Amino acid sequence: MSMISVSEAIARLREHSSLRVSSESCELKKSAGRVLASDIVAPLSVPPADNSAMDGYALRRADWSDTDQTLPISQRIPAGTPPQPLEAGTAARIFTGAEIPEGADVVVMQENCSADSRNVTIKSIGPVGNNIRLKGQDIRAGATVLEAGHRLRPQDIGLIASLGFARVAVRQRLKVALVSTGSELVEPGQALQPGQIYNSNHYMLDALLKAWGFEVVDFGIVEDKPATLKKLMQSASERADIIITIDAERQRKSGYHYYHRWCFGWRRRSRQRCR
Repeated sequence: MSMISVSEAIARLREHSSLRVSSESCELKKSAGRVLASDIVAPLSVPPADNSAMDGYALRRADWSDTDQTLPISQRIPAGTPPQPLEAGTAARIFTGAEIPEGADVVVMQENCSADSRNVTIKSIGPVGNNIRLKGQDIRAGATVLEAGHRLRPQDIGLIASLGFARVAVRQRLKVALVSTGSELVEPGQALQPGQIYNSNHYMLDALLKAWGFEVVDFGIVEDKPATLKKLMQSASERADIIITIDAERQRKSGYHYYHRWCFGWRRRSRQRCR
């Protein structure tokens, strides 16, 4: 049997594959590592309104004309509290993340001010728009922020949460049957007999598949006989989408080769041979 390249092997698998993965709804907190089944489109802007980037005082830039000018404090705006329109000639005590009141166009950081409970003296001030985060500065409503096929990372979860989504549509996890054959193989934890080796490749592939987000159906080490392998293939094709086999001796002339002749092209969805 002649060898083929990895790229050719992948091309053949794609050519003969009929596997289609369905989607499912997943709780956002449990979606890390899952693959999006549809685009994430922003239903709102982030931030949803102009807000303060500093603890300080919001005012109309035109109302300040000179160093150490004093203005009366007309309202106090903590984050999460809707503001009232700003009274002309006044300043509003404002905190980081709080919405900018209508009529204000600049925020002066508190370090550049001195204040009591009723008035604030402003020592210096920046240009219009200074220390204000504009509506939609991070994300505009209607923008596609993540595309289908993207594997979700922790930072993506935070992004989706900022848009108000509690659940996302993800592709179902592929179920991969993992099978080792070979009389020389022994599971870790058991004593080795002469001529035996530990089933290390199986454990490596199991960890790799799980790291990629697949669900592993582990068949362990299977007896290398045609009847046994045929029975296993029937079971594995019912329980998994893909079957991966591991064999230590490529040239073995026993059940292993029958196994691969029998299972080549098996399609789980149709339960029929490809050829």
